Amino acid sequence: LDAKVKGLVRNFPSVTADMEITRIAEMIVSNNCRQLPILSGKKIVGIIERNRLIEIVRDIRALKEIKVWEIMTNPVESVKVNDLMDDALDLMIRGDYRSIPVVNEQNQVTGIVGMREIIDNNWKKDNKTIGDLEKSARSQITIESIATTSAKVIEWDADVSEVVSIMVENGFSTLPVVERSSLVGVITEYDVLELISACR
Repeated sequence: LDAKVKGLVRNFPSVTADMEITRIAEMIVSNNCRQLPILSGKKIVGIIERNRLIEIVRDIRALKEIKVWEIMTNPVESVKVNDLMDDALDLMIRGDYRSIPVVNEQNQVTGIVGMREIIDNNWKKDNKTIGDLEKSARSQITIESIATTSAKVIEWDADVSEVVSIMVENGFSTLPVVERSSLVGVITEYDVLELISACR
């Protein structure tokens, strides 16, 4: 935690206020980032965030013609309710996921667990580094005890416009995709932005 900001800085491109939304979406996707600075000359006048782009495009008519299964990620990795938080964290680090669906023995979604839940339930004041976090007692914490159980799901044959509405209204960046209540994939803000960037 005593690391300097300069050691964490990544160089991202900037955008301007008159740039097309599709171009900005393409830049966010190609740079794998959540936001980009908006410049006027050399001055930063704002930022454009990934979830704000999603909100802007929610009413695009073309999204009603595209189905979830066409752009969702499949196969999807998940954790079971009786798995340990250690398992979820390892999976998230390995796959660069921010959240993972939680399923029961019938492969039905019962919740979702994200990096926020892991940090909220495991970060202690005496943890100064990620190494300290890994040495702590997280191996004893079950997924069931930390997962968010109010996770919404989307049917595999729903319109992408429905996905966008759920994301905007609930502040979600990831939705588990189901077919007859069984987990078959996930769809994320990133997937929607890839779709938008392809419209250029």
